[in-house]
Amino acid sequence: MSTNQMVSMTSGENTPTELTSSTMLCDQYQSGARDFSDRDFCGFSLHSSCLSYANFRRSKLKQVNLQDADLRGIDLSETDLSRSNLQNTDLRGAALDNAMLFMASLDGANLQGADLSGASLDITTLNQANLQGANLCGTYLCGMDLSQVDLRGAYFDNKTQFDADFDPASVGMRSEITISIDDIVAHFNRLSKCASRYLGHTIALKYWEKSRYQNRHIAAFHFNPTGQFSYSGPSDRAASFLQLKWAQLWTNRFVGNCAVVFQDFPNILERNQLLLIGLESITIVNTDDSTGKSMAIFG
Repeated sequence: MSTNQMVSMTSGENTPTELTSSTMLCDQYQSGARDFSDRDFCGFSLHSSCLSYANFRRSKLKQVNLQDADLRGIDLSETDLSRSNLQNTDLRGAALDNAMLFMASLDGANLQGADLSGASLDITTLNQANLQGANLCGTYLCGMDLSQVDLRGAYFDNKTQFDADFDPASVGMRSEITISIDDIVAHFNRLSKCASRYLGHTIALKYWEKSRYQNRHIAAFHFNPTGQFSYSGPSDRAASFLQLKWAQLWTNRFVGNCAVVFQDFPNILERNQLLLIGLESITIVNTDDSTGKSMAIFG
């Protein structure tokens, strides 16, 4: 599909809108639209665009140019990004679980804390990409040159597919979670405090409720009328992959809603290391020396 073909979507006011170009898509985003799920954007040129925290879940994005784009916290779950250009794209905290990335270029991309679980990276290039703290559980990585990829702290499991001679532990990858439920609660509380400071207490509470997913993996996380989070259950144990996944999705949706009314909010959070759960608390030992490095957990 070329960029002069029509793409149907629904705007924030539930008014049907026809997108006929990449420019119109970006205009809709700037107007506050964030839900672009289940659409066909194949062939669009979105070079250097800002689409952070938007929802493109299950959309078709074949041969899309997203080079140098700001896609922090974007939901690209189950999308088809085959042959797309994602070079030098900022995908920190992005959801790319079960995405198709056949022959896509992710050279130089920042995928710190991204969720690539179950994604297919067949004939995908990742030269100089940053995958620190990314979730690679169940990801297809066979036949890839990973020698120039930063994989420190990235997660893998017995379903992650590597070449037979690749040793994930030797590059700092891990299979055990070190983030606790208490860490997630602390993250939510810091984020809530920051949002109340810049947007006001009432708006922050409104967006927490609006952003919440009805999902059993985060059902035990609660916040009270003062915006203080707690967990109904043992909280000193390690979180599960699914708890971390859905907590990050909740964070992303919350940040996206706040950014509609206060555009600089994600940048403030970035400066305070609040975009990714665990950014301020995880220490990774550099395989080249003994210094520790703080880094992110996946989304």
